[in-house]
Amino acid sequence: MAPCERGSYDVYESTVCGVDWYDAGEPITRVWGTSQNRQGGDGVQSGFITADIENKKVLLLTTPVYSEEEGKVKGALHLWLTDNSRVHDVGPVSREADDAAASSLLYRSGASVELILLYEKKTGYDSYGLAYVRLTEQLDRIKEVVKSWIALDTALQGCETSGNLDPRKRGMCNGPLPTKGLVGLLSNTLAGTAWVDEYRGVNATVKGGAATSEKGGVTFTGSGSWAEWPVGSRGQNQPYYFANNKFALVATVMLHAVPEEDTPLLGVSMNDTAGTVLLGVSCTPDKKWKVTASGEIRELSKEDATWETEKTYQVALQMDKDDELFVYVDGDEIYDGEDDDEEEDGDGG
Repeated sequence: MAPCERGSYDVYESTVCGVDWYDAGEPITRVWGTSQNRQGGDGVQSGFITADIENKKVLLLTTPVYSEEEGKVKGALHLWLTDNSRVHDVGPVSREADDAAASSLLYRSGASVELILLYEKKTGYDSYGLAYVRLTEQLDRIKEVVKSWIALDTALQGCETSGNLDPRKRGMCNGPLPTKGLVGLLSNTLAGTAWVDEYRGVNATVKGGAATSEKGGVTFTGSGSWAEWPVGSRGQNQPYYFANNKFALVATVMLHAVPEEDTPLLGVSMNDTAGTVLLGVSCTPDKKWKVTASGEIRELSKEDATWETEKTYQVALQMDKDDELFVYVDGDEIYDGEDDDEEEDGDGG
């Protein structure tokens, strides 16, 4: 893991490649920022170690999260947990009064497991001291989170009970589901306006109306009710930065009524001032799918693609490494961005 000029940390693979470093940190590269607004800068040394927790290899990382108090920027160290797919913010670990900077983590396994934090704190102008904290409670939380990851992965992979989790009873699956690369899962857990990520990453937020928890998911009532899963608006640290390069967003949906006008169903929007729709699917009053890509309505690969009320559909939005966009419904491709590229090339010729 190394700081980059863009103001975040890149993750590389080097041990098996000798002196050559290759990008290998998807989806955790560029997650953590070295500066408050990710505007650039090398940042400081962070605590970065691997550990075997509940027989699962994970990474533990401490980085300062900066805030501004009385016109001064102050750093509070946060402890992060990742298994190279999911990212969980364990929370602040430096003392509240300290302006923390560089840090190191020490982990002892075996009979007497310990997690210890050593960090540099500012004590005056250009003057620093050292602080030492034993992270006993945080280690207990890490074990709890890792156990939940293992149980959820096992339950989904076999679509069968794992621990206290019965995925079929909760409507999470009808058959085995792959979990490699799965970074988040929204099911039917609501907490106020939060639609809780079962992998304990970033929660979605319910907006504009009523939402109720049902078996297997959430029901939104009224055209003004929807949810947002924030990807690019997390400030200094961006757990879903990988979505800038490659992603797949899959939702199981059911429409209970025919809308009076074209209604957005699932989409990914840019973090620009206009909120441009990068890729989205809408349902129309004549029971057809409509696809928007890069802010424009596109022709479908499958023109006869229609939907019915009270029927379950699996809708998938995908962007590959070449920025090509695709939309699938129940496994059938209804939009291929490469077709648009070919048409544009033809028009230009």
